[in-house]
Amino acid sequence: MKTSNANLIASLKNIFVKDVIFIASLILYFLFIWVRKLNWIDDYADVLPIIVALPVFFGLVKPCQLKPRFTSIPSFSQWIIAALFIVGIGIDSTIFLSASWCLLLYVWLGSRFHQPASNETKYLLIFPFLAFPWINLDLVQLGWWFRLSAATLIEIMFNWIDISSVRLHGTLINIEGIPISVAPACSGLNTLQSMLIAGMVLSFTMIGTKRFFWTNLLIIVFMAWMANTFRVLSICISAVTFSPEITEKFFHDYGGSIVLLIMFCLCGLVFYLERIILTRLEAVHSRGETVLT
Repeated sequence: MKTSNANLIASLKNIFVKDVIFIASLILYFLFIWVRKLNWIDDYADVLPIIVALPVFFGLVKPCQLKPRFTSIPSFSQWIIAALFIVGIGIDSTIFLSASWCLLLYVWLGSRFHQPASNETKYLLIFPFLAFPWINLDLVQLGWWFRLSAATLIEIMFNWIDISSVRLHGTLINIEGIPISVAPACSGLNTLQSMLIAGMVLSFTMIGTKRFFWTNLLIIVFMAWMANTFRVLSICISAVTFSPEITEKFFHDYGGSIVLLIMFCLCGLVFYLERIILTRLEAVHSRGETVLT
């Protein structure tokens, strides 16, 4: 009896030590990815939506039964993690480093819990992936296209309604002699990351994890682009209608938050319609099964 108890205690100690090592490795690796580049932070408010993503993941993951022993991690997964890390360091890519961290988290959950590698958990990995600032660091070109497309669309709209003399030079819009620059701070990348996190939470809570996952991801990206474009549009309209001073005080600081809230509500409306469609399809399917039986 004493021998069996001693073996059990030794086994638990072994599991505990491995868990501590793995969790410590995850934390240190997480901090390493974060602190290697901090030049993208203009305001600490930019960091808050990203930090929330990881707690959201653990809040949405369904409780799983703890395994009695630490199962080994497949060598294939180890090679993929190592490859992603080496490539990320080699080309200085936060995307690859973030992907390797997420896979490391995933294999640890698989080694300690029963069935954490379900399809739902795989889809929820979008949140740990969004817990890193890879959008701001690696997708700078996307921010440029967000800015350029917003400026171009605004020029087309103003010329179409023919209420102002508009000239476009890259991302600099001149409206009736008022220069408005769509600067890098107006790229909408922070909006994109915030919308992705908040939008996917809304999608998962309203219609589930797997349903319309990729469709909703694209919808959220489109909504983020629209939010950024309408923010720039509101600034332009305010500058022409009122004055650049009023625009700087109100629309520039608060217009983005208002537009973001509107787009978030529109996302909720789209997801609500998707849920209605799914409910009706399930009802038709169940009636078909009843007829067959």
